[in-house]
Amino acid sequence: MHGVYSESEKLIPFETSRRVWSNPTCMLLVFVGASAEFPLNPSVDWLFYTGRLPTDPIARFLSTIDYLRRLIIADEETRNLEAAKLKQLHQQLENKRGRHISAKSYRDVLCMDTIYSIRSVPLATGVDLSPAEKDLVVKELSSVGEQMGIPDLPWSYDQLCEQRKERLPLWVKNDFSKRLLDSYRRALGPMTYELLISAYPMLVEAELLERLGLGKRILSGPMRWALTPACRTGLIRVLYRILLPQKIKPAILNWSKSTNMDLI
Repeated sequence: MHGVYSESEKLIPFETSRRVWSNPTCMLLVFVGASAEFPLNPSVDWLFYTGRLPTDPIARFLSTIDYLRRLIIADEETRNLEAAKLKQLHQQLENKRGRHISAKSYRDVLCMDTIYSIRSVPLATGVDLSPAEKDLVVKELSSVGEQMGIPDLPWSYDQLCEQRKERLPLWVKNDFSKRLLDSYRRALGPMTYELLISAYPMLVEAELLERLGLGKRILSGPMRWALTPACRTGLIRVLYRILLPQKIKPAILNWSKSTNMDLI
């Protein structure tokens, strides 16, 4: 068994990404990584323009992840239409703001979603993706970005890592960092917020963690030790019901049912 499916299975377009993006724990881990990275991104100001991200980050998370999930699990024709709609929505935002969103900003967000979806798999399943599967995830998600008109995308896992290596030195605390972290705390409540930031070391580069300045969290070690067994035994669903805010709980519990590719 290699990664999330056996070598004997036929690899159809988007099969690898579909299997990753149908796992609710993987999706939560993508959010964990993104929530750590957004506060340091030098282009985060455009995410504040509509007010949705700082006002209701959970709703923003749900809508963004669900939209990308629908793009990934859709057939090619639907994917093309939805990608065109998403490109149009971003153009409308640029027009309202009176300022262009750089291609680098779009690429940063897509690469962020890609790297954290790859890193989420061994944490949620206990088995890492093979090198070929990592390349497939990068190609599949970059093809979505290409349909949106994003240039200079990575087409292999090595290219993805190289692009991140070049970009991460630009990630620094900025005027929006504390505001965004505070919005997470308000939306999640003290206990769930502590779980969120305690999960950061499982996914996020040490250099970014240092810049966030959140310090070491006592729960980080136990969470890393317990997550994979909880996913394998199904205990994670009980933890979802206990720990997740009510507005996110139904979506997380139902995500895997929509594709019949549940990995938990």
